[in-house]
Amino acid sequence: MNPQDSTPKSNGHHGMVSAPNGSLAQGHTVDGLRNSVFVPVMPQNFGDANGSSSKDGSPSVAVLWQAFRRRWVAAVVAGVLGAVAVILLVLFVFPAQYPAIGKIRVKFQKDAGFFVQNQSAFGDFQVFKAFQMDLVKSPHVIQRALNAQTQDGRPIRDLAIVRESSDPIGWLKNAIRADNINLAPETVRVTLSADRNDEVAVLLNAILDAYYDENREREEQKFKGQLDDLSEKLRITTNDLALKRRLLAEREGPGGKYRADFDLLLEDLKGREKDLAQTNLEQIRSKTEVSFLQKQIQSPGDMQVSDADLDDALRNDLRAQSLLKDINRKNAEIDLYLRNSVNPDVGTLEADRRLMMDQYKRLRDSLRPEIERKMRSKHVAELNTRLFDAKTRVATLEQQEIAIKDRMVSLREKVRAIAPLDSGNIPIDVATLKDQTENLSKQQIKLNDTIAGLKNEVRNNLRVSIEERAVEPSQRDVSKQIKLAGAGGVGMFGLLVLIVSFMESRTRRISFSSDINEGLGLNVIGTVPAMPKASPGSKVRPKQMEMWEAQLTESIDTIRTQMLHASRNDATRVVLVSSAIPGEGKSSLASQLAASLARAWRKVLLIDGDLRNPSAHRLFEMPREPGLSEVLRGEATAADAIRSTALSRLWMMPAGHGDAHAVQALAQDNVRTLLEQLKQQYDFIVIDSAPILPVNDTLLLAQNVDSVVFSIMRNVSRAPQIQEARRRLENVGARTMGAVVLGVQNEFGSEAYGEYTLFAQKA
Repeated sequence: MNPQDSTPKSNGHHGMVSAPNGSLAQGHTVDGLRNSVFVPVMPQNFGDANGSSSKDGSPSVAVLWQAFRRRWVAAVVAGVLGAVAVILLVLFVFPAQYPAIGKIRVKFQKDAGFFVQNQSAFGDFQVFKAFQMDLVKSPHVIQRALNAQTQDGRPIRDLAIVRESSDPIGWLKNAIRADNINLAPETVRVTLSADRNDEVAVLLNAILDAYYDENREREEQKFKGQLDDLSEKLRITTNDLALKRRLLAEREGPGGKYRADFDLLLEDLKGREKDLAQTNLEQIRSKTEVSFLQKQIQSPGDMQVSDADLDDALRNDLRAQSLLKDINRKNAEIDLYLRNSVNPDVGTLEADRRLMMDQYKRLRDSLRPEIERKMRSKHVAELNTRLFDAKTRVATLEQQEIAIKDRMVSLREKVRAIAPLDSGNIPIDVATLKDQTENLSKQQIKLNDTIAGLKNEVRNNLRVSIEERAVEPSQRDVSKQIKLAGAGGVGMFGLLVLIVSFMESRTRRISFSSDINEGLGLNVIGTVPAMPKASPGSKVRPKQMEMWEAQLTESIDTIRTQMLHASRNDATRVVLVSSAIPGEGKSSLASQLAASLARAWRKVLLIDGDLRNPSAHRLFEMPREPGLSEVLRGEATAADAIRSTALSRLWMMPAGHGDAHAVQALAQDNVRTLLEQLKQQYDFIVIDSAPILPVNDTLLLAQNVDSVVFSIMRNVSRAPQIQEARRRLENVGARTMGAVVLGVQNEFGSEAYGEYTLFAQKA
């Protein structure tokens, strides 16, 4: 077919075409050519490197937010159900109870006397008050209360709420609450909650009485206990002071000052002996290593080079690389032929492969001596380096041995000079002894003054009292239950929302540009804006839609500019558009790119290479047959299959009726021949291929094109699938130009710029 420039031109919106696939595009057919609508239903912002995952692999806040926006319904439903379950569980497990409240008073102790200087500070009062708050619920006080009796003579432990507990002391220790009252700093509120309102107040009052009795007895014994403690401290201090004074006198006597030097010398001599033994051991090890390395250097021919080492060395040889590549290609041809043929006969292919294997073995045998020589030379060089290091260590250790021995001789001479003196366990430094003696003397004086002041204190001032006794409660306290249920519900809601968002983020859907540039290593050559979404109860404004269509045109034209630049630099004229899996907008992207190239006054042929699920013929409202499948089977010529479209300079070859024979024909050389013929007639050829992962068709086509463009749908495409698709393309030697991301935010930056774009296009 000879395309002519006189093909009818479109009178629509810049010749943009629209795909019929409702999941990606909807709008007018090629007849109207008024607009083209990409419709990925997803959030409207596209992140950058700041929104990608963190360096340790965990998802960032932006990634979790995007995941939540994709699954917010499931997250909210799960969170609400979980919160309701937790609230019901709390209401069932922790029913509201009757609270009994009593109050105790802890005096600040402002009375005059001995304690004015020691216990009247506010910090001391807070410590004393905290101690009293712990004492009221201590096991000792609780046990004392359980042993008491009620006013009618019944034992406290016979109360029903006590008998129902298997561990009354443990239950009461956790159930009693003692807290401060802000407006009354000397008052402590004591609360006990239980299921029986007629007994909870009786039990709490028994505990308050036991607490008061405990404090009274402690206060009565306080002075006696303090006096005994101070007297014992004074006795110990006096004895220690006498000992230090005796030792100091011995040190300051004749010869006393040398005893410390004697102990230090002995300790230093023992340390040097240990160092010498360690040095000798290291010398033996180093000399053994020197001997071993010398033997290896003297007999380098003993080194054996394995076939694996030889194959690793051959990977750097260009001839070996070429042979290995030919062998791998021949293996692929044999496998493909075995899979696609009913009665496979691979005798010729097997003979070719055996011939290549023999060539590779002969090359390896011819290169073996040289490679073995190089590897032995490298091994000997490494051994020499290790031998030099080992000899250096030996020399260093010998010098250390000489220095240690010289030091030991000097130490032994000094020890012999003062050996007759006593070297018992005595303090070393006379100055230290003097400091210790002085400190002990000051402590002795202070203890004597404290004991004298305490003996003069005759007051017995009890600092605690019961300010208010508990009364029988009439209503249950639901505040704690509500707080616990609310906190549990909110916590469970947030946790489940976070879990759903985290699980969604683990799917690694593409949401940010860094996911492609950094995570996948693909170059983003362009983005396509998402169709504006109307708010609930309203429609998209015509001006907004018109502005979006202008932005869509600019986005596609930007990608086209990069393709034109690539065609000038490396003759990229045959471009294959594909995606990892179905539903990622490849057909719409291929149609838009073809239309954009045609608008740039290039003769363009769009080929529908998706033989299994074609769609381009519906987009352009033309018959499906004849097409590429008929050309591959030899049932039609390329001229018969190519048809003109309503867009000037754009022609199309539909997919035709695909079958197993057409798919198998993709592996033959006639595909490359067909494309070479078409390149003589068209400036660009855009191929809309099948998805890469489900079928093998695209990998066969990709070997015959100049480059491949990935179509990636934001918040739909997944990174692992894209990585696998790219790996398969690299395995067949296909070149990837980059990726185009569909469904991103208005990439022009502002509404004003969008209006400028619309104005420029209309002009």
